[in-house]
Amino acid sequence: KPHKLWQREMGVCLCKDKSSSDSGQDDSVETFDGPTSTRSKHSLSETVDRLIRETLDIIGEIVENEPEPPASMMQLHDITERPTGWLQLVKSLINVVPLEHPMGPNVILLLLDDSPLPTKESMLQTADMIPQFSHGRGFARRNRNFCVILGCLADRLAGPNSVAILSDNILKYLLGNLDEDTNPDVMLFSLIALEKFAQTSENKATIKHSLKLLPNNPLVALERHINSRDFLMRQVGFCARWCLDNYFTLDTRKYSYEMVDLTSVNVMLNTKDVSEYLKISPDGLEARCDAYSFESVRCTFQVHAGCWYYEVTIITPGVMQIGWATKESKFLSREGYGIGDDPHSMAFDGCRQLIWYNAQSITHDFPRWQAGSTLGCLLDLDNQEIVFSLNGVESKVFKQVFRSVKEGFFAAASFMSFQQCRFNFGATPFRFPPKQRGDVKNFNDFAHLSPHDKIVLPRHIFLDQLRRLSVKEDSCSLEPEPPASMMQLHDITERPTGWLQLVKSLINVVPLEHPMGPNVILLLLDDSPLPTKESMLQTADMIPQFSHGRGFARRNRNFCVILGCLADRLAGPNSVAILSDNILKYLLGNLDEDTNPDVMLFSLIALEKFAQTSENKATIKHSLKLLPNNPLVALERHINSRDFLMRQVGFCARWCLDNYFTLDTRKYSYEMVDLTSVNVMLNTKDVSEYLKISPDGLEARCDAYSFESVRCTFQVHAGCWYYEVTIITPGVMQIGWATKESKFLSREGYGIGDDPHSMAFDGCRQLIWYNAQSITHDFPRWQAGSTLGCLLDLDNQEIVFSLNGVESKVFKQVFRSVKEGFFAAASFMSFQQCRFNFGATPFRFPPKQRGDVKNFNDFAHLSPHDKIVLPRHIFLDQLRRLSVKEDSCSLCVDEKATVQIEPCKHRGFCSKCVTQLRFCPMCRGEILDTIQETSSEGV
Repeated sequence: KPHKLWQREMGVCLCKDKSSSDSGQDDSVETFDGPTSTRSKHSLSETVDRLIRETLDIIGEIVENEPEPPASMMQLHDITERPTGWLQLVKSLINVVPLEHPMGPNVILLLLDDSPLPTKESMLQTADMIPQFSHGRGFARRNRNFCVILGCLADRLAGPNSVAILSDNILKYLLGNLDEDTNPDVMLFSLIALEKFAQTSENKATIKHSLKLLPNNPLVALERHINSRDFLMRQVGFCARWCLDNYFTLDTRKYSYEMVDLTSVNVMLNTKDVSEYLKISPDGLEARCDAYSFESVRCTFQVHAGCWYYEVTIITPGVMQIGWATKESKFLSREGYGIGDDPHSMAFDGCRQLIWYNAQSITHDFPRWQAGSTLGCLLDLDNQEIVFSLNGVESKVFKQVFRSVKEGFFAAASFMSFQQCRFNFGATPFRFPPKQRGDVKNFNDFAHLSPHDKIVLPRHIFLDQLRRLSVKEDSCSLEPEPPASMMQLHDITERPTGWLQLVKSLINVVPLEHPMGPNVILLLLDDSPLPTKESMLQTADMIPQFSHGRGFARRNRNFCVILGCLADRLAGPNSVAILSDNILKYLLGNLDEDTNPDVMLFSLIALEKFAQTSENKATIKHSLKLLPNNPLVALERHINSRDFLMRQVGFCARWCLDNYFTLDTRKYSYEMVDLTSVNVMLNTKDVSEYLKISPDGLEARCDAYSFESVRCTFQVHAGCWYYEVTIITPGVMQIGWATKESKFLSREGYGIGDDPHSMAFDGCRQLIWYNAQSITHDFPRWQAGSTLGCLLDLDNQEIVFSLNGVESKVFKQVFRSVKEGFFAAASFMSFQQCRFNFGATPFRFPPKQRGDVKNFNDFAHLSPHDKIVLPRHIFLDQLRRLSVKEDSCSLCVDEKATVQIEPCKHRGFCSKCVTQLRFCPMCRGEILDTIQETSSEGV
């Protein structure tokens, strides 16, 4: 699938697997290694142009979940390793990608994302390309492509580098494109580029100030096109309104959610059940994706029986997967999996003319959808049938999804970048209501939303409300002003010498024993500009300055944290450049069991971060094979150590062996763990994207640079309940209770205790969290080995925490918002780990002051299948492998299709299914006879 081109391991394009291969290379590429003559420049330009055209030709035809990257992409990847090659790619993208190609902007994103990060000089040279083409309509293609490139660079290089790109000329150019006489494509991608630049706060202020200086704000004029029948201008209107609501607000303008009339709307797209970057309109009925990921959403209304129908107006003709999904269908936006990519959903894709189920495709005979097309989605739960229609013409019947689920469906959709559509759940008349069915219902007639539930807040207001909802006026703020020290360091690191000095100081200064030390290193590096290639190589050369001895553990640990951070931030070719032979030898040498455990731990994490780039992964795996004994196998044995540092080492070693550096001679951990007595676990289907969960489902760890969260598998509605947590790392975790309404916003740093639907204990900062505000408690800071107790008394509406058996006071705040439906839940800062006990083993400090206190494990149940915690790569591989056979029956999918129906002559069904039918599922004609065929063909 184009949105999965090419499958990513934690955000890194897998075509890098091929970058070191000699196969499929164009010999002409070699001519660019020498001096840059006029002839070689011309040859380079022609070659890059040709390779882009080849990529454009193939991208719309790829439907496999993990295809081999085309040779054109592999060659472009090699060419862009050099600054001259990267600049030529940009020039060719500007000139070659046609305006009318529905996947054109996506191809630009794909090829830039697969190229190395540009040097500052290359970025500035890119900015200087403006004068080469004018604003005239005849040059719309170049202007549109240039704006797509600017938006991509602004997004990839957020921070100081983004500020550097947004020169006065670039800003003047983008704002000038917002004139209504400009080509709509150029207007649209200028708006998106301005939005991407505004993700860096300094740019946001600059753009806002520039807009104020204009006699008339162009966004206000463009917003009026929000309901235009010209679908390109409608997109312009949507993006202009989004900018006015979220980035470039005006004191004289109300927010859109305050002006929209929702009197007749009873069902909307669910802002609490949506992936992170999908844009939803203020009326909750229109959605758009301008993120560089595959964003998904479900609606607010669930159906369990009956026949239901809704319609979608297609605004952009690109890749969207629209259909039906249950709550079990998980959004994996960064991996490119959405609706139709698991056993719990089915979707229609009108761009590639496919039906998606279980991450496999079935072709359909409809023409490609166009802007203005109407997609109809019918779900007949009583007969277990799904039917799609395009502009009133119905598809055949699909039944595959009912092999896995029978009820509990939502309307749902997934969007590739730059796609948009509008949903009609029945608030207005349908264009093409089904005519062949009897009692077809629409959601709007049966659903209900409170006025509060209808409000679609701009994201910054939603986050601000989380901050403002106060428990105490003098309580700790979740988002304080950056300290002066950080602001000064930010300024210092603007220069390469300053950045290098920061690295040297972090290595030498941050103490080993500080519980937040590694987090401070991440914070300061993340706030600094991306380093130059020379600075990275100089960083790698710092190894000889300190030895492996325990006396130098601090420097080694800090250096490993820095390496891991760089590997994560610079995934791709730059990550490959950092992982020199010396660095790899150094990190593997740190895995000796005589090394300081802190150094071992962060060497493992650094290796894992490097392995997110496939070429590095292969290199590390090969190096491990050459060692007489694989150190990971030895370190894995510490998984249950009473030394909590070594226990972390064991956890990370096992994670690496299960997920990155697998061995043919070793079973996966989930195949070896005994789960006989375990009835409750951390829920792998209700977890943010990068939290690591142990194979027994009872231990969790975060090594991502975000605030990762999880709920357990068991929900309680009444009674008194208790569970315990063993603290393995003494840093920031928020552990407690949450309902399903508590939303995980990992990148913004919001988790359990940061909304009205949850409450959490934080033993590092000695706080109780509710509604994103804190209440101090009198417990000492937790330590590795501490036991946290979490008691929930729903009958008396009380929550009590305990630390090593000592109870807190009673807390009742969360019951202002919710009375039932709680899960055990937790959120984790980077490098934090703990273990949960839901009652499978005796509690260390069971509550003594309460009567009938229950534990989850005595009342819950999990099937053997639900207990399996798969390594992530196996989980994704299973999605890819679950296939619908080409010759299978269209109804049951189990038997071969061997029957032709008479007199309509439709095929695609097995003999068992046909005997149960009176009418043909394809045309609804009466079945008078059937013919058994020796082989089956698709209809």
